[in-house]
Amino acid sequence: MGASTPQERILKASGRSTRRFGSILWTFPILTFGLGCWQVYRLKWKMDIIDDIKSRMVGDPIAISDLQVLQNVPEYQRVRVCGRFVHDQAMFLGPRGRSDVSHDGGGVFSGTSNTGYYVVTPMIVSSDTPRPTTTKSASWWSWLGFRSEKTQQTTLTPQNVEDNGFKILVNRGWVPLEYKTQPPQTTSQTTTIEAIKRNGEFKTSFMPENDPQTNHWYYMNVPEMAAWTDAKDLLVESIMDGKMTTNVVPVPRRSEAEVRIRNNHLEYAITWYGLSIASALLLRRF
Repeated sequence: MGASTPQERILKASGRSTRRFGSILWTFPILTFGLGCWQVYRLKWKMDIIDDIKSRMVGDPIAISDLQVLQNVPEYQRVRVCGRFVHDQAMFLGPRGRSDVSHDGGGVFSGTSNTGYYVVTPMIVSSDTPRPTTTKSASWWSWLGFRSEKTQQTTLTPQNVEDNGFKILVNRGWVPLEYKTQPPQTTSQTTTIEAIKRNGEFKTSFMPENDPQTNHWYYMNVPEMAAWTDAKDLLVESIMDGKMTTNVVPVPRRSEAEVRIRNNHLEYAITWYGLSIASALLLRRF
């Protein structure tokens, strides 16, 4: 065969450059396919986290009467707390709208936009385990020299519970704007609530600083709120079962409320897989 012409040598060099460039371009669909697989893995990981949180919220509540128990339970764990609210130390978080409620029916949430506050009130924790009492009664057994004793369980009342000496923060729920100007409650009877443990909130760049002096709280800064009320930096959020009613103020969170954790991994996976398929179709000629 004869020597190749300059035109042939140019075409061969151009072909080699095209193939080399095409090999480089094929890294894009391969890379985007791998990113799609990574997002599928992240989706499974996030769904497991959400399922775990939901199981803690709907499971049997853990009775809290000891500080260490509450410190060790994870966030979103359902708990039962007995104690007395310190109403004159109530803090109002907001203004905020109540977005996770049903708007059917009349009352406070009758299909309109609602703006109000979340009421965070310290609670002095007590033991919610009734103490057994023993009574002695005379019977014909005592005539024979035997002592008759009867043990019964007392009923939980404000008179037979004991404060455990520490305060926690309780987000009691949402109230309308005018609730803040009303005088605080003076009663401090012992009550038992069901709640979920929360960790508070992070301040965003657009949020103003909290102003404890004027009772203006814009985000849930648990250490700051606890220091202001001389409480432990532990927060629980009161919940209620069943359909939310409009005659309860503050309005607690519904126990079946959705866990709001960002989970966009499915959309990300579809995007990466779509880019991988589209780029592969465009590069078929290489």
